[in-house]
Amino acid sequence: MKELSGITEERAATNWHRSVTAYTDRRVLQVLALGFASGLPLLLTYSTLSAWLATAGVRRATIGAFALVGTPYAFKFLWSPLIDRLPPPLPLGGGAVGESRSRSS
Repeated sequence: MKELSGITEERAATNWHRSVTAYTDRRVLQVLALGFASGLPLLLTYSTLSAWLATAGVRRATIGAFALVGTPYAFKFLWSPLIDRLPPPLPLGGGAVGESRSRSS
């Protein structure tokens, strides 16, 4: 057996196999499918819209302006915690949706 920087080939193959099997767990595959499905419509929409606009003869600068629509989504990790802290803007009385009420009073 060859030695690769202190690790035998057999052990390296075992470590690689263990790493791959972690991603074949049912729960991990479900999360992967959901993540793919949530990003795919956005990608297809922007790509298709750009292709249609280019085919229709729209200027590149205008197509670039349409691409800016996706910028807030790209930075969602920055603004979503702030939005999560705000109460929902529903006309139902304070705390009627999303918050539990105490039944003791």
